[in-house]
Amino acid sequence: MNNRKWFGILIITVGMLLLFLIIYFIWFYQWGASQVEEIIEPTTQNQQATQTVLPSESIVKIQNKVTPPEKRELNQEDLKKMAGAFAERFGSYSNHSSYGNVLDLKVFMSKKMQIWADDFVEKSRGEYSGIYYGITTKAITKETQSFNDVSGIAKILVKTQRKESTGDMGNETVFYQNIIIDFIKEDGVWKVDSAFWQ
Repeated sequence: MNNRKWFGILIITVGMLLLFLIIYFIWFYQWGASQVEEIIEPTTQNQQATQTVLPSESIVKIQNKVTPPEKRELNQEDLKKMAGAFAERFGSYSNHSSYGNVLDLKVFMSKKMQIWADDFVEKSRGEYSGIYYGITTKAITKETQSFNDVSGIAKILVKTQRKESTGDMGNETVFYQNIIIDFIKEDGVWKVDSAFWQ
């Protein structure tokens, strides 16, 4: 395998790792630490609670109490970060990767876009010519075009730099392209509903 193929695999791996880290911090950053409590069993006497420790219970009981995560609402900045990560993965492609750039993102897509993704991959799989073709995408800036938390609709413009590679001769072309990413709230969670390259 030549250096260009390894470079393409490395770029895709790094992109997936960045996407995972962004998702990790967005969704799991709010987990509370475990708290330890000492429990002393109360007994009732004359309908008044008193605290006693029986001789057979001289060992202090400790219970780990895990605080459930707070369900934090995503704001505009969170959606911009999500849109940038989505654009980078969605726009990084190799005809040797079996459309992993689309299929790996289905978890972030609305039901409507998941149907589009399955249809797109099914139709595109027959187009492989055997000649290497790859493209890597890097998000440069992200701009909120609209955001309405009440109606659950948002539109983010991501400006990207893309590098296209063809054949085995190291032919590379760098160009700039914008992508509009539409979000909707589906079951209370922000999902990508469409993505259009401009």
